[in-house]
Amino acid sequence: MTDEIKVEWTQVGGVASCFHCGQPDYMFVNNYMTESQKERQHCVDCALQYSRHNIAHLHPGMPTGTAHRLLNEAIQSAYDYRTVGMTEWCEVCYRPFLESEERYQQVMAYDATGKMLVVHRKCSSVSTCSHVGCRGKLVIDSYSTWDRNNWSQVPSSSWTYYTFHHADGERLCSVHLEEWKEEKDEHHDSWFCCDSCSDYFTYDHNDYFTNDDYIYCGDCRNEHFWYCDNCDQYVHNDDFHDCNRESSVVHSYGYKPFPCLFGKSKESTPFYHLGFELEVEERNEDNCYDEAVKIQEVLGARAYMKEDGSLRGGFEIVTHPHTLEEYKENFPWEFIQVAKRNNLVSWNSPRCGFHVHVSRYAFGPGMKPSDSPEVYYQRTIIVRQQHELKFLKLIYDNERQVQRLAGRKSDWARFSDKGNLWRKVKHGYQSEGHYSAVNVENSNTIEVRVFRGSLKRERLMANLEFVHSAVEYTRNLRVSAANKALSWIAFSGYVYQNADKYPHLLDYMDTVAKQEQVYDNRTEEEDN
Repeated sequence: MTDEIKVEWTQVGGVASCFHCGQPDYMFVNNYMTESQKERQHCVDCALQYSRHNIAHLHPGMPTGTAHRLLNEAIQSAYDYRTVGMTEWCEVCYRPFLESEERYQQVMAYDATGKMLVVHRKCSSVSTCSHVGCRGKLVIDSYSTWDRNNWSQVPSSSWTYYTFHHADGERLCSVHLEEWKEEKDEHHDSWFCCDSCSDYFTYDHNDYFTNDDYIYCGDCRNEHFWYCDNCDQYVHNDDFHDCNRESSVVHSYGYKPFPCLFGKSKESTPFYHLGFELEVEERNEDNCYDEAVKIQEVLGARAYMKEDGSLRGGFEIVTHPHTLEEYKENFPWEFIQVAKRNNLVSWNSPRCGFHVHVSRYAFGPGMKPSDSPEVYYQRTIIVRQQHELKFLKLIYDNERQVQRLAGRKSDWARFSDKGNLWRKVKHGYQSEGHYSAVNVENSNTIEVRVFRGSLKRERLMANLEFVHSAVEYTRNLRVSAANKALSWIAFSGYVYQNADKYPHLLDYMDTVAKQEQVYDNRTEEEDN
């Protein structure tokens, strides 16, 4: 069996850009690559990825322990073979130079100790240190290097990365930061380092803030603390705080209890949960903690309430995870009437929104005990990412229609990531952070933030049905430029065909279709 799985490497050319990863290296093929894979140029790393996949298919009955041991030997042999014939390589990423591509050409750059290094142009950067001695200098920037420490055969260098710091609004390298500190001390003006962002400030910086043994700059104070008007002090987002007020049901912004799941699995449909956050305010922007107590009595264990710094005299109602059927059949929607009777609003406040969280399990199963890492990656990670991408594209490609249905166009739900959705799904990159129309920062859920807050059960149910239907519509969807499967017309047809499952959504889609506004910004009292 060992002989059968032995990976034999053959060098097929000099240095070139790998077809798969685009990085420069010597090109290789091996006996476990298919003929079509061998026709394209690949570095050892990418060729090995193909080989591992092919080996798993060709030897399905091999014991897991044996497979891992033999694959590790194949990996090691690949790295051994990769270093053969290498005479010059970048001292940052340990890959050879490729003169035909500017970003991989050879340049000289400085490390933090002043040592000159031979590196790729891509592996260096122009110093952004504000000091005149550094400005425009080509340096090894710690934020643009690659982590490639697998090859023990490649000698390691003793150089260090160039690192940058912020000091009173200036960006300084480590050397000139020390000069900045000495200069401030000489003038008897001490400095501090923010315990959150690690930037440096002088104490005449008006916004610094101390809490226990920690010190924060003004920006970090505003990000991690909220101000309690009742007791006149800042409270950390993660701390519970009631300051002896009559109601302690409204928790701090960082409060996050262990989730309670409501709703049972139905074998005929995929099983997952949804949760929502509904923001409400007191009509006259007064303290509304008494009203929160009354709402909590109706909701019981199905929801809790939290502070939200963007609201005026308000709070957000956060439900525990429910299935869509549970929201329809058993959820205590009577809380809406209690909120209205106690002078609370949501639709009629420009600050209030309605956010829907959908479980990541909606997009693919979890890892099974019998799964190997390779199987888990192919069966779960790739399947999930492909489904999530289609889900996001349905929403982002139909921005105008979604905003009309949601009832608002908001800076708290921006569509700036359109065109970079694969990067968003695969790497979690979001240009607007959690203020994106669809927020993927949470590890367990995907959050759809587009909706305007409302105190109408029908509209809230329509929002929940929209997210659920978007998940189900894109589950097994085959997308091509010809079939226009992600168009709003195609999606509307799916909702129409499933009118018994999504009745509230269908009603609102029909209503919105008759309106001419780009997004609904009506002023009538929907909360009444």
